[in-house]
Amino acid sequence: MKKRIVIAGISSIILSFGIGWVYGFRKIPPSTKLANLLRGHTNKYEAVREEPRYQHFELSIPNPDVVFLGDSITQASTFNEVFGTSARIYNRGVGGDTAFDIINRLQEIKRLKPKVVYLMVGINDLHRGASPQQVADNISTIHGTLTESGIKTIVQETIQCQASKCSFKDEVNDLNKILAVTFKSELLHMGELSSIHGLSDKLTYDGIHLNKKGYAIWINQLRQYPSRYLQ
Repeated sequence: MKKRIVIAGISSIILSFGIGWVYGFRKIPPSTKLANLLRGHTNKYEAVREEPRYQHFELSIPNPDVVFLGDSITQASTFNEVFGTSARIYNRGVGGDTAFDIINRLQEIKRLKPKVVYLMVGINDLHRGASPQQVADNISTIHGTLTESGIKTIVQETIQCQASKCSFKDEVNDLNKILAVTFKSELLHMGELSSIHGLSDKLTYDGIHLNKKGYAIWINQLRQYPSRYLQ
């Protein structure tokens, strides 16, 4: 009996250590079911966590110059603070959002009537199993819907993930190839952030999200794109 208890205890310790190593050192990408379980999250908690951000959008005054639209990578940016213009820049990045999620909240973007929308999305879609073509189709839907509403919409390449910490680097490359064919010269290239070799570990802190150096590259790419709002 004692032997069984000892074995069970050792097994529990090994399992706990293994889970801790996978989560702490391998940096499981955000929004996975396993990551949520390890963090003790529930679907209900996620809904409560995100709801206030959506509600706050309703308080915004319409007619901004620029809206950045995307997921958590956009949400974590400070684009409204880095450009030396008087342009009104709104951040509409929402953590965990897919292209399909953005389609479902386009009404709020249309209500704002921005002059320009910069769209960057796709990593969460691919992580959840969507094909590059499905993601590209949804991005095209977003672009078409906003364009038909008189809003200039600039699609940006989907930012890569670190190859050693994600399994869908090739899918990001395939998605960006489709976007290049679809939007041609209108596609805003992301430089090193969309490298075919994956995201450099020098530009990310977890394999997915950007650090200061990563955002500096993004900002530089935006400045190279002709716009009187982002200089």
